[in-house]
Amino acid sequence: MTGYGAASRPWPEEDLRLTVEVRSVNARYREVRVRSDFGLAAEHAIGSVVARRIGRGRCTVAVVTRPLADEAEGISARIAGRFDLAIHRTQRLVGMAGGHGLELATPSIRDLLATVGPVASLPPSAPPWLDALVDAALDGLVAARREEGAALERELRSLLDEIEAGLQAVDPAVATRRSKIAAEVAEKVRDLAAAGLSAPGGERIEQEVAVLLLRSDPREERVRLAAHVDRVRQILDEPAAPGQGRRLEFLGQEMAREASTLGTKAAGAGADEALLRIRLAVDRFREQVQNVE
Repeated sequence: MTGYGAASRPWPEEDLRLTVEVRSVNARYREVRVRSDFGLAAEHAIGSVVARRIGRGRCTVAVVTRPLADEAEGISARIAGRFDLAIHRTQRLVGMAGGHGLELATPSIRDLLATVGPVASLPPSAPPWLDALVDAALDGLVAARREEGAALERELRSLLDEIEAGLQAVDPAVATRRSKIAAEVAEKVRDLAAAGLSAPGGERIEQEVAVLLLRSDPREERVRLAAHVDRVRQILDEPAAPGQGRRLEFLGQEMAREASTLGTKAAGAGADEALLRIRLAVDRFREQVQNVE
């Protein structure tokens, strides 16, 4: 499911403000991507925090650092402090070069600021409270995903109602299936007799009708599909828990198989529109459950 969350906290020790932004989009599996300035170890730790809260979806975590002095004292004070540091470092370099008999050219402003560029943009290491800040950002993300989950549950229940309505519309056609098959067999026997061929006996005709009924009777698929719908409702009624999405996805596959066989067996019985509604609702259900954890 999709969602967004963010949390921010000042980092006075490094003259920075740390902001964590978390975004998620729909995906069949869990995929976590972390972008930060703290190295692979910190990114792995952040990914572990996300994995404890998110079971499914493609999540992107961005850890952004911004100068704190720009907010508190203004950008001019920050530039002045960095410039003083640049002069101090340059003087040390000139002294070290003179000790080795080297004479350096007069540095430009760009040369001076280059000596403090990495210090200004990269903090030395992640703060100890970074995981807590990520958790705070995840709170907003989880809340947004819950809202979407509630809307998704309503959509799934609506699709189940549509499937059940389609099954009820199919039932009259299923009930008349036996008499229709018997009539078709009797008509074929009459055609054989009209063509001069000997007609089979009544017992033989009954055997053929029974075989055709067993092969084309859609009631078994109708019962199984209705049972799958009931099982899905039971899962939706249960408290939210990891793994429900996988269970619903499996039931969606079974529903699709039963709907396909039902459509084949009951085709031409006067319920084609209802069969199409069932198949479309099942396909939409399978698509939607991929977003459920």
